[in-house]
Amino acid sequence: MHLDQLNPKAVPFTEDLRIPQQPIAWPIISDGAVRHASVNSFGFGGTNAHAILESYDVARDETSPEPSMSLGVTPYVFSANSDSSLAALVKTFIGHVAEMESSASLLDLAWTLQAKRTEPPFRKSFTGATKEQLLENMRSAVLKVEEMPTAAFGTRSQDLGQSPKILGVLTGQGAQWPSMGAELLRTSRMFAESIQRLEESLGELTDAPEWSLHQELGAAGSDSRVHLAEISQPLCTAVQIALVDLLHAAGVQFCAVVGHSSGEIGAAYAAGVISVKDAIRVAYYRGVHARHAAGTAGQSGSMMAVGISFAEVRALCEDTKFAGRLVVAASNAPSSVTISGDKDAIDELKVQLDQQGTFARVLKVDKAYHPHHTLPCTALYLDSLNGCGIQVEFPTRACWVSSVHRKTVTPDKITLGTLSGSYWVDIMAQSVLFS
Repeated sequence: MHLDQLNPKAVPFTEDLRIPQQPIAWPIISDGAVRHASVNSFGFGGTNAHAILESYDVARDETSPEPSMSLGVTPYVFSANSDSSLAALVKTFIGHVAEMESSASLLDLAWTLQAKRTEPPFRKSFTGATKEQLLENMRSAVLKVEEMPTAAFGTRSQDLGQSPKILGVLTGQGAQWPSMGAELLRTSRMFAESIQRLEESLGELTDAPEWSLHQELGAAGSDSRVHLAEISQPLCTAVQIALVDLLHAAGVQFCAVVGHSSGEIGAAYAAGVISVKDAIRVAYYRGVHARHAAGTAGQSGSMMAVGISFAEVRALCEDTKFAGRLVVAASNAPSSVTISGDKDAIDELKVQLDQQGTFARVLKVDKAYHPHHTLPCTALYLDSLNGCGIQVEFPTRACWVSSVHRKTVTPDKITLGTLSGSYWVDIMAQSVLFS
């Protein structure tokens, strides 16, 4: 309160000190670290006091460790022999959940529902970061079926003798946002431990980053650098790896995985092809060398998602006006394609498509990935990857479908040598054939 400007003599001593002038969230700290705060009291009657406060954590009983996952991680799975009985069961549990007083009890309930009940054919799951959110989701589902009795409430299993087959799809860059993963860092010990392992892997490099994953994930608003290629690439991959670890801990096992563009790195890790240590290094060096991406004459690049077919986009890129300036970066779906190229050409095409009423959205990236802007990066990137000594195994945890080669990764189709180096260069330099 009442602070407008620091005394110049005090400035040199405040580098690691933050003086809040309005309520702020407590900075992210490592697990087990002590919190410190300074409190002043300067009264007009002559009071002059300063107290340094330190957090106190009650020693935990080692025989009863705290749950390692937040409430929002574990699904609450209800099952019954019919759709109507399933809705009635969930309605009954709403009152039971409302009476629970601790997250530990709720997590016990989630575990019991998943592991200690028979598996009737009709099922429905709910999640919630808090008890209130969980209850709201349950009430909303019950209310919907009460208002529309013919509506389906749950999902019926087709084969009770087999576990559900889950496909993991890992996205590339362009969907990142400031502070993504920050809440999981604060609330999930397992997520934070995964990020710490990635941090340690990067710290062992001779050209280790001067920034940290923890700091960049926690940066909010204008302080975030998540849209810079050098930062966003390892951040996106780090979040994906930590989420895969979290899902595995929750009992979720992928039957198959596929990655879109740089999402291939996370997919390879999820399939057991590369280690957590190597995965983050593949992503880090991709970001490091992406800063060299540029057009043939040094033009800055950009990317844009458009709502038209692959054939239509290819025709646009081959048009006299855009030939040599724009290329197809990724075929995402039958009517969804990403274009990459010179920034001025992207801006020009955006205006043209807007006038036609065609969906077009410029991606949140500062470089143009995939041909032709990435060609200046490829040799440098491959050198860095070769220096990592990446150890590769063929998929052991899930089937991995390559969106570069458009086929399942097997020993007779893709060699170990490419997966330790050149494959990752191809992901950056070639068009993504996801669809």
